[in-house]
Amino acid sequence: MASVLTLVAIAFVIVFAIGANVLFFEAETDGPDTTISFQYFDELSALQISHDGGEEIRAGDLLIQGPQREVSWAEIDREMDDSSMVGSGDAIRLGDAGAYGETVGENDRIVVLYTNVTAETTILAQWNGTG
Repeated sequence: MASVLTLVAIAFVIVFAIGANVLFFEAETDGPDTTISFQYFDELSALQISHDGGEEIRAGDLLIQGPQREVSWAEIDREMDDSSMVGSGDAIRLGDAGAYGETVGENDRIVVLYTNVTAETTILAQWNGTG
């Protein structure tokens, strides 16, 4: 009888520990749940990056990385600062005019990164050119 009670007690502790983890600890995610899209303009050698839905993100936490340089969304969008929120419908254009300062080639690789408060980065979206 004592062994049955011991097994029941061990099972109860295991179930309690698993239940506490589910209730009290958030699941870690790699980054915000956001949809990013790209549109390339061949005649301008420019790339438009759009936030198409999902969570809003601070403009200073979104980094745009290309072969020539890395800039934040806030640096490209002159109407935003680092604490402004980028949400659905917001868009920026990379090209030689503006903060990016370089044309975007049809074979360039552009990466949209999210940097959190601990300076860890997550790739949110990637454009690998048109070809």
